Amino acid sequence: MGWTALFGIEINTVLSELGKFSPAYSFFKTAP
Repeated sequence: MGWTALFGIEINTVLSELGKFSPAYSFFKTAP
């Protein structure tokens, strides 16, 4: 559980970084 949780945090961080440059990602992220 330890490394998978850490891996998930890393993925979330990468997606957040990509979201800064991707309006489409931001849209899907905020869409209900």
